[in-house]
Order: sequence, then structure tokens, then C-alpha cells
Amino acid sequence: MTNTNKLQVVLPSLLTDIEESLIQKGTPKPHVDRFLNCLKANIEGGKLNRDLSHALLHRPLIDIEFEHLSILGWLTELFQAVYLMWDDIMDGSETRRGKPCWHRQQTVG
Repeated sequence: MTNTNKLQVVLPSLLTDIEESLIQKGTPKPHVDRFLNCLKANIEGGKLNRDLSHALLHRPLIDIEFEHLSILGWLTELFQAVYLMWDDIMDGSETRRGKPCWHRQQTVG
């Protein structure tokens, strides 16, 4: 399995952890769903360069190291997605990665 494929395997469990944490904190389910949809829509289609930077290490990673670094990489990707959304709003952008910007989608803005 390639590093990109292994990285993709980590994302669903990370999103589940985020969902469970928000629900446990009392966030209403519709808000949780909207937030998760936003996350998924805005990280989809990225190059994952930040996430795969651990591949530059000069030794193979054991599974738990790969998992921890993958989580850190996905959190970095989520952080980047937020900045791209802000940038799209400030610049009045219409599209991002060939799709309408998040704030331009009918169910959002």
C-alpha cells in the first residue's frame, strides 16, 4: 500500500473522533453534520504534500508512528483548508480545485 493510500485510511477514524468529540460536548447533530461536510469538501482533492512530509524521513516508520504523523498531517491539511476558505471569501473567488468555492455553494452561502 502506498503512503497516500495508507494516509487515506486514517482520515475516516479522525473524522469519527472529531464527530464523537463534538457530540460529547453537546454540539447539536445538524451543526456537527454541517461542520463535517465542510471539512470533507474542503480537504478533498488536495495534493497531500504537507501530510506526506514524513515520507522524507530516512527510515521506515512503524505503524503507530505512521498513524500519529498521519493524524498530524491531516490536522495540518484541515488548517490549510480553513485558510483557503478565508482566502476564497476575501478574494471573491468562484472556484477552488475545479468546483464552486465552499461559500458559493447553495446550501452554504
